[in-house]
Amino acid sequence: MPSDRTRGLSGTELIGLGLFLAVAFVVPLIAGLVIDQVAHTTPAGLLVGLVVGIAAAGFGLWAQMRRYL
Repeated sequence: MPSDRTRGLSGTELIGLGLFLAVAFVVPLIAGLVIDQVAHTTPAGLLVGLVVGIAAAGFGLWAQMRRYL
């Protein structure tokens, strides 16, 4: 039986990973836009949301792929 390293990701795992990455990136980005609208701080909230989203998506990807590295 092949190990996790040689088996790779299944289709459902890839779909789940894609959904996670999309949510991890989009939710902080939208939150930043909302904060900009409320606080009138354009583009500070957008930039903070972008950085947080990229960091969350990157960390989540690393955590999921760690067993294959």
